[in-house]
Amino acid sequence: MKSTNYIQGAKENDIEILVIENAKAFRYLDEFRGTDTINIDSEEIAKAVVEDYINSQLAVRSGEGLIPGLFYIPGEHTKIEVKTKYKDIVSDYRVKQTKWFEVLVRMADDDWEKTRQHRVISGIQRYAARFLNLERPWLIEPKMTKCIACKTTVEENAVICPICRVVLNQDEYKKLQFAETR
Repeated sequence: MKSTNYIQGAKENDIEILVIENAKAFRYLDEFRGTDTINIDSEEIAKAVVEDYINSQLAVRSGEGLIPGLFYIPGEHTKIEVKTKYKDIVSDYRVKQTKWFEVLVRMADDDWEKTRQHRVISGIQRYAARFLNLERPWLIEPKMTKCIACKTTVEENAVICPICRVVLNQDEYKKLQFAETR
C-alpha cells in the first residue's frame, strides 16, 4: 500500500478514500531502558486524523451538523463499496458539509463587508463559495508581492504598504491627494 500524508479532496459529486494501515511508534522509556516500540491500530489513527482535522476548522459546530464531509469507516473499502454500502453516511456528510460551507461563506461575506481585504478570506471559504457555485467579489484573488521595506505580503497594485507605510509606487503616489493632518 502506498503511504501518503495527504488526503485528496473529492471531485464534485464524488468521494475519495484513504486506507490507513496499522503503524508503529517509538516510546522513550528512560535513559537506562531506551525506547520501546508500540503498535498503533489503524482505526485509532483514522479517528485521530478525522477528529484533528475537523476540530482545526473554522466555524465547525458538530451539534448543529456543521462539519466537513470527512469520516472514517473501519476496514478497507473501495470507492464503489463506500458509495453503495455506506451511501446514507455519505449523503448525511454531504448535507453537513454543505451547511458548513454556507456558514463559511456568510462569515466571509461579513468579513469582506468590514474590511474589503482579500487576505481576511481563507482558502476554505473561497473553496466553499466555489463549491456552492456562488459569485463573490472576494473570490477574485489579487496578485501579491512583498513590500520592499518590511517584506510584508501586499497586493501587487498597492501604492503604500499598509504596515510600514513606505511608498511602493511613486508614480501613483504623486497622483493622489491626501488630506493634511495636524
